[in-house]
This record gives sequence, C-alpha cells and structure tokens, in this order.
Amino acid sequence: MSHLKAKNFSVYFLQEVHCSENATSIWAAEWGYETLFSCCTSTKGGVAILFNNNFGFQIQKVYTDTSGRFIVCDVKIEERCITLATLYAPNDDEPTFYQNFFDHLLDFRCEDLIIGGDFNLVLDLGKDKKGGQAKTHTESVKVLQIFMAEHNLLDAWRILNLDSFQYTWRRKKPEVHCRLDFFLVSQGFMCNVTQANISVGYKTDHSLITIKVALHSNQRGPGFWKLNSSFLSDINYVNQIRRAIQEVLAEYENDDDVNPALLWEMIKLKVR
Repeated sequence: MSHLKAKNFSVYFLQEVHCSENATSIWAAEWGYETLFSCCTSTKGGVAILFNNNFGFQIQKVYTDTSGRFIVCDVKIEERCITLATLYAPNDDEPTFYQNFFDHLLDFRCEDLIIGGDFNLVLDLGKDKKGGQAKTHTESVKVLQIFMAEHNLLDAWRILNLDSFQYTWRRKKPEVHCRLDFFLVSQGFMCNVTQANISVGYKTDHSLITIKVALHSNQRGPGFWKLNSSFLSDINYVNQIRRAIQEVLAEYENDDDVNPALLWEMIKLKVR
C-alpha cells in the first residue's frame, strides 16, 4: 500500500491479489480510501480497484465477478461518466471468459470506457511477443477482437507507441517476453489519453502499465483556436507532418479493420 500511495495515481487496477472476504476489510482500512474487490476462492485470481483521494468522483454502479476475475464500475468524474473495468484473464485459452466479461459490460452505459489488466494473451504476435513459439490464445484473441471492433476499443499503448517493442511479462528459461498487460480505451475517449507507459513492477514478474488521462472541469465556451501560421513556412516542420501522414496511410493500407474514421484518428495521434 505504501508503494502504491507513493505513486500518487488517481485510480489503481490490481490483478491476482489473492484477496479473501476476510482480508478485504483490513486491506481497505490500510488503503484508507474507496476500494472495490473481487475475491477468489482458490490460490489464483482476485482483482481490485483502488481510488485515491486526489480527485473528485462518485461510483454509480458496480459489478464484481464471483470468481475473482474482473470488476466493472460506472464512475462520475467532473460531470463525465466513465466505465472502468479491470480483469485478470485465465492462463488457458478460454474464449468464454471474454464472452462472459463483455456480456456484463453491456449493462454499463457510459460513453467512455477504460479496460485495463492482465489479458494473458498478445494482440500482435509480431510486435507483442519475443522468443518462444509464435502463438497465443487464438480463440480468446478472436473473441476479444470482435468485441473490440463492436465497442470501438483501441489498445492505448500501441496507439501511442506504434512501432515500439516493449513487454510486460518475461521468463528467463526459456527466454520469452510478452505484452500481456494493456489498456483498452474507447475510440472517442482516446484523444483524452496523453501518455501510455510501461515501467518496472513491484515484487512481481509483470511490469507496471500506466495511462494518463486529461479531464478538464472548465465548460466549453465560445472561444476559438488559431493556427500559428509561421509553422507553415518551416519546410522541415511541413515535411515532418507529411511523413507522419504517409507512414500511417502506408501502415494501415491493407488493414480492413481500420475504417476511415479510425484512420483519421490514427493520423491525428501520429501527428500530435
């Protein structure tokens, strides 16, 4: 708890915490602020969401999985409703887990959605796995990708780090590296995500993953934005923007899953 508090984040998603019904009240007291737990009945599982006191929020609705695999909640933050969900997926290829998770997610109606946790699979074998056999939980990936398309969900870290190779879990013998942990963010909310990082974990073989979200309490008024037109006279700047646009167009030229609206969002993210 001391390690987490020192980070001074606003919301924490924790997986495989091995919590029991008897321990949650003690852990909640240790944390000192709002907590949500989904406890496990075995030696594996258990997830939690911890809220800090450094921002204003109101929890409006909660569902906790009885097997200790996921939590979903609607939270009102600065007059904005956001659905938060954390999950700890099984180690085996169990597509029914994702089907069950998204079935419960349908009961939550916030326009903005953030899902984070240990998915125990990789979305892109070429970019998200190093070493070992070139395979993942194929059936689970299929189900997850279907729901990602239906809910317009984006892999936040990959969007902000298009060509990077970083991993969140590793094994030494045999050497394997995978990015099993990530945040899925609704497409319309992705413009509010300003950072997505992978850093060293604490007493675990998984890395710490973080995203930074910009929320503004000031109401939108009749103001206007004006381009600094001097940038258009800087040929290096202009060429850099052109290259950024062409790189995105080339990368997704043959990707049928990227529609024009999503492609435009990708271009803007790359340009930014």
